[in-house]
Amino acid sequence: MDKSQSYYQNFLVKICLKLVMNPYFDCFILLVIIINTICQAMDQYPDLENNWLELLQWGNHVFTVIFTIEVLLKMIGLG
Repeated sequence: MDKSQSYYQNFLVKICLKLVMNPYFDCFILLVIIINTICQAMDQYPDLENNWLELLQWGNHVFTVIFTIEVLLKMIGLG
C-alpha cells in the first residue's frame, strides 16, 4: 500500500485507514466474533424459551450490522 497515492489523501480514507489499522479495532472485532460464535451455538441445545430465541435473533442482527460496518471501513480504508 502506497500512502502517497491520491486515494489515500482523501480525508474519509485517512480516518478509516487509521481506524482499521488500530490494534484495538482488531481486538474488538475478535471479541465480537467470539461472542457471536457463542450466541450461534446457544440456539442449538438445549431447547430455549421463545424470549431467549428472540434475544439471540436480535443479537444476530446486531452482529450482522457490526460485521457490515467492519467490511465497509476496511474497504474504504484499505482501498
